[in-house]
Formats: sequence, structure tokens, C-alpha cells
Amino acid sequence: MMQHYAAKEYKAGISNFDMVQSNDGVLYFSNLNGILKFDGKEWQFITIKGGKLSRTIHLDYKGRIYVGSNDELGYLTIDSLGNTKYQSLRDKLDIERFGQVIQILSIKEDLYFVTLNFLIRFNQNGFKYWPLNRGGGGFTYQDNLYIKQVDQALLKLNQDSLIPLSGPNIGMPSAIRGNITIGNNPNEKY
Repeated sequence: MMQHYAAKEYKAGISNFDMVQSNDGVLYFSNLNGILKFDGKEWQFITIKGGKLSRTIHLDYKGRIYVGSNDELGYLTIDSLGNTKYQSLRDKLDIERFGQVIQILSIKEDLYFVTLNFLIRFNQNGFKYWPLNRGGGGFTYQDNLYIKQVDQALLKLNQDSLIPLSGPNIGMPSAIRGNITIGNNPNEKY
């Protein structure tokens, strides 16, 4: 059964860009005004630092939810009162302006934030980043990260270097937003 909810019901922006479901079944949406949390009965609005919109949201392998915005990235946490709050990681990153995070990917403990200008990795060692020329998204396959630059080569992250896998890619999609593996066969992609 599907249910439609209008913006006036969840009291946030009319556009929702991305969503994840947490390990406990709660839905989280990237919204024009921030983050929406829905437990099946009630909506909660979560503000991002600076009142920014969220374009992308990602659930990592440990169940933590990461959020990407314009020149802002972070994760959701629970405060001492049990409320879900946004925790910025922006002050730990030494890039002045990195632009809109358009996608978040992960491989085990490594999280990757893709923007038009940078690929940003976050893990227990902190941040590392690589410049991109019009990053257009990416995907993971067999524990490897692939990044597409608009009208340019498909790149593979290999031992902390972005290696071009092909030429200008005339005729290839200019942006890649992800992949889905179904079942236990990692070669089956949809």
C-alpha cells in the first residue's frame, strides 16, 4: 500500500531528492529544507548547519546516516534526550569551498562524498580529497570505487590515485548515480 504525503503534512520543502531506510526501519529523506525523518506515524524535521538543503543521504555499513549539502557534510546522531540531530564534519575538512555534494558512496569503513569539484574520502584517519573536473557521480563494484567526470574519462580510485580507465567517453552517460546488486552474485548489476 502506498501513501502520499504533501509538504504541508511533513512541514518542509516540496522537493525530496534522496532517501534511506535505517536498520530499525525509519525512513530519512534529503529535502529542500534539510532532512526529514519518518517513523511510519510522525515526521521530524532535522536542520542542517546553516539551514541548507540536502541533496544526498547515505547509510553506511555500521548503520550511521551521512548527509551531503552545499559546502557541508556530516551525519545524524542521537542527543542525550533521544532526538535526532545533524552533526557537521565541515570543520575537519581543510577545503574552503567544495560545492554541492551530489552523491555519497561507501566501501567498508571508507565514505566518499562526490561533488562537481572533488572526491572526498572520510574514514578513521580523517579526510583525503582529489580534485575532479565536473564530477558526475560514481559507483562501487567489487570493493573498488569508480567516478565519472562529465564528458570525460571514467576514473578508478587505485591506491590513493584516480586512474583514467578510458578516453573521452564519447557517447557514454555524462553522469552516473549508482548501482544496485541483487542477490549474492556481484556480477549482476541493475
